[in-house]
Amino acid sequence: MKVNVLMIVFYVFSKGLFGQVLQFSDIELKQYLINENCLDVNNNGIGDVSLDSNNDNEIQYSEALVAESMEIAVNSFSYNILSLADLSLFTELNSLSISAPIIDVGFSSNSLQKLSIGDCSVKYIDISEIPNLIDTRFEGLELVYLNIKNGSFSPYFSLFYSTVDSLICIDPIQEEYDDILGWTVDESKITYDCSSNSLDETMSFKSTVYPNPVDSELYIDVVASMKDVQYYIFNIAGQKKLQGVASGNKISTADLDSGIYYIHLVSDNDFWIHQFIKR
Repeated sequence: MKVNVLMIVFYVFSKGLFGQVLQFSDIELKQYLINENCLDVNNNGIGDVSLDSNNDNEIQYSEALVAESMEIAVNSFSYNILSLADLSLFTELNSLSISAPIIDVGFSSNSLQKLSIGDCSVKYIDISEIPNLIDTRFEGLELVYLNIKNGSFSPYFSLFYSTVDSLICIDPIQEEYDDILGWTVDESKITYDCSSNSLDETMSFKSTVYPNPVDSELYIDVVASMKDVQYYIFNIAGQKKLQGVASGNKISTADLDSGIYYIHLVSDNDFWIHQFIKR
């Protein structure tokens, strides 16, 4: 009898866990994973099917568990994916291929072993929390910041036809240092100490939006050098409700219904994501 009770408890727990809906901070990434062929079933670097296997317009924990190989390849007119931080939710992800106009590639993963990013507008790459990479290829990129200090040396590493404008943070491993120099990287840009040269301190990466909650006008506070700030506002269902260029650093929210929204701000090489409430 005791065994049967334990089995029932385990069944109820597992059903609740596996049916749990994943929460995304970048709604555009969620919509891409739901609507596009991103799951690489054949493990050939090309997406075959959507992650939303039950067609409920959500991604459950059980669906994330089967995502061992993924491809993110979109054009600039399809999705405004700004960050891949939410990929930390995919605990079984082993291989990832990216050829999309995403500004920031930085997330944590103990399972990822192969990462390929090529011929796209990625600006920031941080793999410091991906310690088990074996095959790492960044090709045809114009990077602002690169952090590969993850505690290990990737034997298959490529910066083919890529440049890095600001900093390259690496492990204090001679093989890694020699490998980076072998890709004609300026030695003065290489650093072992990332603590004082973090992405936030190196780039103008901070912004605020106010008031929050907001009634009719949302104000944007970014560094003075940023001009032509583009904005995209999404509801919690991932539907784009407003977009444009912020005039005078303020946005009219008068036409939005009451509720929770995400605003994506893009300017030059910077981006920000904020959540706000419309009263």
